[in-house]
Amino acid sequence: MRSLWEILLWEVSKVERLRFWYLARQRGPWLFYLFLGLNSAVAIFVLGFFAKITSWPLIFPSLGPTLLLAFYAPDKAIAAPKNALLGHLLGGGIGWLCYTLLARGGLAGAEINYALVAGAAFTLGLAGALMLSFKILHPPAASTALLAALGYLSSPFQFLGLILALVLVLLQCKLMHSLAGIPYPWWSPPREEEPELVVRGFTLFPKRAPRDLNELGELLISKGKINQKD
Repeated sequence: MRSLWEILLWEVSKVERLRFWYLARQRGPWLFYLFLGLNSAVAIFVLGFFAKITSWPLIFPSLGPTLLLAFYAPDKAIAAPKNALLGHLLGGGIGWLCYTLLARGGLAGAEINYALVAGAAFTLGLAGALMLSFKILHPPAASTALLAALGYLSSPFQFLGLILALVLVLLQCKLMHSLAGIPYPWWSPPREEEPELVVRGFTLFPKRAPRDLNELGELLISKGKINQKD
């Protein structure tokens, strides 16, 4: 059953005829391109407006990919608000901690050096592995991890500004998708197709990969890649 909020947004969308954008996405690619570009631009403009009146640093490069992903693939787990928020928090936190440790040790300075590069590489690798492990993968969060690891988010004030900006952006995305009648779940979608790996003419699914040589042989036989008599 739909909530009162969803019913209200649906009625507003009918008045504003914003469901047209949803139909355009299904039938006309050019109008979908306009939908993506216009909403992304409006979101950044609104964010800049709040940054101006509050004198807070709210516009960050890593928010751009998050916006485009949210409007391009709202039904994918990597674009879900939960993944976006937790991914940026995780990446930024690891990067900030790594940079802080390097700065205290006198290894991080105004110029790029080997220690700073090593810290950035470690941050990106660890953040990516943890996002996969915790099932909160959000590729744009890698930008936040690198920004923090290189010292661009060195103060808690800047980091708090990033989180506030991210919350505002995700709320805008949710509002625009709701008005347009496009599903945009707060959490991951209930079901999503499993990634496929195409290997020499047949498809492997990572979650159903063979556990030993016997299972691999059975898979190859079933795909007709080897003769059962061999």
